[in-house]
Amino acid sequence: MPDKPLAVIIGAGIAGLAAAWWLDKIGWKAIIIEKAPNLQDGGYVMTLSGPCLETLQKMGIKQLLGTISEQFDYNTVKTYSGYELYRLRYSEVHGGMDSMPVRRNDLARILLSHLPSSSEIKFSRRVVSIQDQTETVEIQLDDGHTLHADLVIGADGMRSQVRDMIFEQKDALDFIGLYFAAYNFETDQEPSKNCVSFTRPGQLDMVFSLKNGGMTGYHIWAESRGPPGPRGEGFKKLRELTADCQDVVRDAVRLGEASGTSLVMDSANLVVQPRWSKGRVVLLGDAAHCLTLMSGQGAGMALVSAEMLSQELSRTHDVGEALAAHESRLRPGIERLQRRSRDLAAFYVPRTWLQYFFRNLLAWLMPRKWLVDAHVKGLFAEIETLQDGGPGKSAT
Repeated sequence: MPDKPLAVIIGAGIAGLAAAWWLDKIGWKAIIIEKAPNLQDGGYVMTLSGPCLETLQKMGIKQLLGTISEQFDYNTVKTYSGYELYRLRYSEVHGGMDSMPVRRNDLARILLSHLPSSSEIKFSRRVVSIQDQTETVEIQLDDGHTLHADLVIGADGMRSQVRDMIFEQKDALDFIGLYFAAYNFETDQEPSKNCVSFTRPGQLDMVFSLKNGGMTGYHIWAESRGPPGPRGEGFKKLRELTADCQDVVRDAVRLGEASGTSLVMDSANLVVQPRWSKGRVVLLGDAAHCLTLMSGQGAGMALVSAEMLSQELSRTHDVGEALAAHESRLRPGIERLQRRSRDLAAFYVPRTWLQYFFRNLLAWLMPRKWLVDAHVKGLFAEIETLQDGGPGKSAT
């Protein structure tokens, strides 16, 4: 019996773990290389919807995710003085479509627990070099080991090391002028199913309860001066940003810092990459096409992309042909989602007082149904674009 083809996957995030699962289904084995000592803790809530829920159903984990998903009724958007601009029911925003708000680390943990026996994961390991040798790929690890694979998948995130090693282009990150921070913390406050957001020019702050009794603080702000400071000073930056905010926002920052919680803070970047593959190396998820948190579709597209990749690899023994077909199916939808990410950023975080005034005026005057329809129309258009080349449909 011939040996199973081997994929070396760099990165144990959503994209990498999902890829290992789907590769097993087509008779491949996988080795996952992860530089961290374990799965990253913390992480923000994201909403899974559309095609990715079909993918999760096929993987047999949709029902399990449903038991731990968060529950929200309304998102209330207010000015910084506390005046309510508008309130949207969570189910309305998604047009009655099946959707599931989950924490990123919960999804990653479930994917890890469902990792097939054909897959192996190596934590605390880094890739030193990748050499495509036409018929195989040689991967050197920092512990001195050398791996030879039929395929290398770079699923190592927005600032992909694999992308920098393999592709000539070094400016794939397209900064959209925003930074974000998210953290979870414990509180004695009675849990609520409502999210409250406070907005002013160049800033959006959100606070909401979690199913387990904790809460999440979430902040997005415009910044053009570069990184917001050393990693260890994240809460200092948030204290400065929210010094004149409503009590609920300042309390969230104070409780988050006091709890010693893990803080996620980074710039919001699209990844704009002319090609996602070269030879036997392919980029997957944020490494190929980061959508930013504004889209709410990044993890979902990573799941769908992993399924599509396995489908194309199952249709041909020519790895290069499979990688090209995978990209041709997914890229049109991704480019549309990236354009929408910019539009959403401009709507939710208007930069100037004039833009802020007209956005608020629109929110005050527009019937709620129109506001809901605008969200739903965009969401369904994105999903239809992806379904044109989505799971089950080949580029050939």
